[in-house]
Amino acid sequence: MKKYLLIAVGMTVVAGCGKKKPEGPDAFMQAYSAAGEIEAEDPEAGADSLYSLYKNNPNYNDEERLRECLFISGNWVYAAVGQTEDTLEQRRLMAKAVPRYEEFIDKYPNSPKIGQVYKDVTYCLFMLKQYRECVDISNRWIADPMGSTSEYLPYAYKYAGRSYTYLDKKDSAIIYLKEAYKLFDAQAFLAEAKAMREDLDKLGVKKIY
Repeated sequence: MKKYLLIAVGMTVVAGCGKKKPEGPDAFMQAYSAAGEIEAEDPEAGADSLYSLYKNNPNYNDEERLRECLFISGNWVYAAVGQTEDTLEQRRLMAKAVPRYEEFIDKYPNSPKIGQVYKDVTYCLFMLKQYRECVDISNRWIADPMGSTSEYLPYAYKYAGRSYTYLDKKDSAIIYLKEAYKLFDAQAFLAEAKAMREDLDKLGVKKIY
């Protein structure tokens, strides 16, 4: 019940955001803070409150805060995946996070958080076995000029390469997994580099360089 009450509060404050600003936090910020309080008990409920707040306040005068609402609404749902061992529940949460992350990519492509969003959404798509979509999103990040200097770029090659493996496109898988290995190795992400080496071994690759 508390979950639905908070979401309703997030929707209610929308109507008040266009009114004269009172002393102290406005209605939007009050709802933003309330979502943070509920997140401590229920990350998904807090995320839903923020997403409701974001969707119902497109003209709110603080664009950065709106961007935070959308980012966190996906991030908290994604974080909840690690709080359950139920496979079906994990898939449900990932499926819920994906469209919010994709909306963030479309709306805020230049955000400092964009690399993390690409990393998380490609992981979700891969785990959901949406391999073609995973490749498409990964290639979008690879083609983005911001991606070339991002610490998260190797993950685009990792999940695209693994997706190509399941799509029975061995040559493409090898190309992407090799690049993932090189990037992880250059950043000294040794565990990730080792995982890519193992993936390539399974594909019969003897030499990377």
